[in-house]
Amino acid sequence: KATLFTLREGALPVFCNSLICQGCSTRYYHSYKVTMHHFMESALLELFVNQMVFMWSSASNCARVYNFTLNTPFPSSGWGSTLRLSPDLVSDGFFLYSLLLHHTEKGTSLILPEYMAGVGQEHWGHACTVCCKLFENLEGSLVKMHAAVSDGTALRRFCCAVPNCRNPLPNQRQHWCLEHTDTFVDLCAINGCTSRREASHQTCSEATHRAAEDAHLARQQAFFQLSAQAEATGRHQAKGQFTRNRTHNEQIIVRPCGMIVSRETFYHSESLAAVREFVKRTFPTPDLMPEYFFYDNNCNLRAFLEGAGDLNDHWQYTATPVDVFHHANKHKVTDTYCQRHCNPAAFPELTDAQGNWIFNTSIAEQTNVWLGKFKAVVRDMEAVCYDFFLDEMIKRKNRHTLAGLVQKGVYSWSVL
Repeated sequence: KATLFTLREGALPVFCNSLICQGCSTRYYHSYKVTMHHFMESALLELFVNQMVFMWSSASNCARVYNFTLNTPFPSSGWGSTLRLSPDLVSDGFFLYSLLLHHTEKGTSLILPEYMAGVGQEHWGHACTVCCKLFENLEGSLVKMHAAVSDGTALRRFCCAVPNCRNPLPNQRQHWCLEHTDTFVDLCAINGCTSRREASHQTCSEATHRAAEDAHLARQQAFFQLSAQAEATGRHQAKGQFTRNRTHNEQIIVRPCGMIVSRETFYHSESLAAVREFVKRTFPTPDLMPEYFFYDNNCNLRAFLEGAGDLNDHWQYTATPVDVFHHANKHKVTDTYCQRHCNPAAFPELTDAQGNWIFNTSIAEQTNVWLGKFKAVVRDMEAVCYDFFLDEMIKRKNRHTLAGLVQKGVYSWSVL
């Protein structure tokens, strides 16, 4: 006995069978989870995926909407399989369906490699008349201007508390990965302290360390007045790692037309070195680099690249203006280096005859508004599910964006 969840007929009780090969005695099942006899129509799973992409619905909300709206009541007395859809079934259905669909489209076997990192998105090589322009230079030759914009959003997941450690956690309740657990599990939680913590405490016997732990517990119990009193005294309080650590942010690179080229998790900070490596992974060779790379901190990034010798190497064909909004509102007029190298107005080819900007340099921030709304959905996901979910949402979003561009008559092509 099993349950088939359908889009139009609700949950249906069905019988499930398996087939056996008479030659080798191998048994074949309809599902990879042979102990849970639940099946879903692909049309229903498409509905759930689109709810996630456009409505930021969690698996719980998808199940709730289905049970109260689409699931036709059916007498289930004595049936061995539940006729109510659970969040776990929605989540499992999403991941299995997306994996099967992905490998069917690619013609590959069902495995889980690091496929999406760097150049893995299916529309990584996208170019169109919105994000790629032609410009006549001083010599009268037409040159290509392909642009990309980068920005970060505070979308985070649990990770090892050791800075920049990328090892997965054994489970979502742990503070450290397996490699670092033995080293840190018995140490005081205060940063830099190498003393062992005392029983029933997260800190050692040092008075200032214990005071920091007490203050942390008080904040957890909503005794905010204690924090105010501590600030009033002006005393320095030791800082420690009392809770599970999260990654710093998600960084994306977007074309001005709205196509998301790449996404990467930044673990400890949105550092200049991390941005440089992210860009190099996304555009592995100088000829694949965009002619214009917009970023809100490009003045410091350019100085960093100049010091590292990258301006004459990987970035030799790429200009680095700050996006229009941040340059107008966040960057000082007195910063001569920024004004000379990163002021978008210093690039006359970036405006048309009417003085309008030819690229939407705020597209990354606008895209992050959409991406950031998945915060409640992914906050407790473990690393593999977290990455797969976000990459799948981005792939679906890109397909929708491309369909919108085609509908508007925008001509698009691939740079590869």
